[in-house]
Amino acid sequence: REIRGMDFAPDACYAHFWRSALAAARALPKGPKVFVGCGESALKTVFAGEAKAMLPRIGGVVSVSGKNKADCQALYGVPEDMIQVLPNGVDGGTFHPLSPQQRQAQRQRLGIGPEELAVVLVGWFNQRKGVKRVEAALQGLEGVKALYIGSGDMTPEGDNIAFCGRVEHDQMPLYLGAADVFVLP
Repeated sequence: REIRGMDFAPDACYAHFWRSALAAARALPKGPKVFVGCGESALKTVFAGEAKAMLPRIGGVVSVSGKNKADCQALYGVPEDMIQVLPNGVDGGTFHPLSPQQRQAQRQRLGIGPEELAVVLVGWFNQRKGVKRVEAALQGLEGVKALYIGSGDMTPEGDNIAFCGRVEHDQMPLYLGAADVFVLP
């Protein structure tokens, strides 16, 4: 509805993941191409027929891995020359180690002692991201604190949680910098 209500015709459209790309290809006038950002999620076979039918509307696909590229080719019929593999990256200007003073202040604010090991998970609290596997692995460990950054239907529990919830993007470097270990099973 938003796309159809625009008072201009875009030259192109970027859609994050295939579901959004297929919706945009249906909604946009016939001219602009849709470019798809395809992440690490498993591709949905339910979209296969529609994706193949919409291929003339797709301008290109940015894939995070060679496996994801192969999946786009095999399941959705995307030609190899339309897919660019660009692995996920990190902005070193934003995400870097905190100064010792910043780290100590953030850990103190979160209730993490100087000798405790802080483990952080960032992502949806669901089966695929493994939040309950991390919870089980940390259960009962002395001297370990968990930082669960995200939300979802599988909220982690336990007595060793220093933080659990959403964080504003500009605050992420502080939470990550307070941790000793990042996990994403």
